[in-house]
Amino acid sequence: MIADSVSESLEIAVRLPWWCETITAGMDEEGLRAAMRAADDQAREDFAPELDAPASGVDPRFPVTGLGARFADAGASDERRLAVLDPGLAPGTADRLTRDPDAAVRAGAARHPRLPVGRLLALLDDQELGGHAAANPALPETVMCGLLA
Repeated sequence: MIADSVSESLEIAVRLPWWCETITAGMDEEGLRAAMRAADDQAREDFAPELDAPASGVDPRFPVTGLGARFADAGASDERRLAVLDPGLAPGTADRLTRDPDAAVRAGAARHPRLPVGRLLALLDDQELGGHAAANPALPETVMCGLLA
């Protein structure tokens, strides 16, 4: 086994992450939570920085307010994709866009926080859009817990 340190050797051998070194039996709950947050932040930065990028992939300085009203009924799917970036998208429009011919538009609408809860819950059983609906921040907490159980 080749490693740069005993810690790295342990991590390789038994799959213990580096942050386990700072955890002690006498640590209180808040200290443990802080260690976990620090480890999570570091892991995200090291291995998946794209997780903290804007979900839309759009520069946060790009003005998105009003795009729903302007592009929801556009003929081109690329333009309709802009509509689901609008934080003020009308709930009925979000609902309608979950049935759009374009898969990216449907996925964006399923993740939109203004999607009516009834439609959101129905999409959880949809083979194509279920994962996107499950990632919707408006999903009721009780439903989230049920999905995790």
